[in-house]
Amino acid sequence: MDMLLKVLRWVLGLFLGFTALGALFTGAFIAFLVMAIGVLVIIPPSGAWIGRFISPVTRNGAAIGIGLVCFFAGMAVAVINSEPSKSAAEPAATGAGQAAPAPASATTPTPAPATTAAPVKVDVSKKISPDAVFLIEGDGWEKTRREWGSAGVKRINAAMPKVAEKVAQSDTCDYVELVGLSDRGKPKQQAVFYVDCKNGQRFYVSEDDLKSDAGVVSKNAKTAGISDVTAITACEDSVKSQLNFPSTFDRDVLNTSVYRAPTGNIAVMFTFQAKNALGVELPQRAKCVIDDTGIEPAQISNA
Repeated sequence: MDMLLKVLRWVLGLFLGFTALGALFTGAFIAFLVMAIGVLVIIPPSGAWIGRFISPVTRNGAAIGIGLVCFFAGMAVAVINSEPSKSAAEPAATGAGQAAPAPASATTPTPAPATTAAPVKVDVSKKISPDAVFLIEGDGWEKTRREWGSAGVKRINAAMPKVAEKVAQSDTCDYVELVGLSDRGKPKQQAVFYVDCKNGQRFYVSEDDLKSDAGVVSKNAKTAGISDVTAITACEDSVKSQLNFPSTFDRDVLNTSVYRAPTGNIAVMFTFQAKNALGVELPQRAKCVIDDTGIEPAQISNA
């Protein structure tokens, strides 16, 4: 009987050890430590060493019981802290293009409407870096000049200082550090500019926005209205739309994370199981990026 219990401890300890690694991969370090203590108590060699200091652990039944209590306590910590973990990168600061539209079956999160009241006039001279405006001049702009033409480039360069002043009027921008042309615009029709502030706020300002007296709203403010639950659901729908057997989709709750990047993007990552074209269930990993324009199609890879 004693030998059977030791074998059970080995099997149970190894299984729980691999499960604990999942918490470590999601950044839940404290939860991993608590779970790892439980695993060490259950595995016979480490449990025997711990038993030198805590006598009840020397008994097989007590070791299994104490180990499971520690392990499930770690799982509880992981569940509590699972959603805000950080694990995604922000797109390049030179103005990301418009996100690809979500598949028809996906639930596209809708940013909360933001109030665009007329800005209060402030002295913007101290809120704009002297090197903030990134004008289109010199070499390296051949593609931009082909798309917009010489007249369009002149119009863009003339608008950039006005864009900086427009954003500097916003209370949510502490200091304009960079203004450039974004590829969200339509060449020879409507230019769109990106503006990055020192406090991490990012704005997109169109030529139409410059003509309006209303204030501009940062991308951060627009995506702040998207809850973690809504973001996860949208990512799940995007993943399912790409599966051969979407009904077999099963997301790992403990390996799910939602990260809100400083400039407004929301990144959702999780592992899941689903059957492939051959009907074999495989572990896989998904990543979705959501911004103020919608959700990009989920990126799926083998876990």
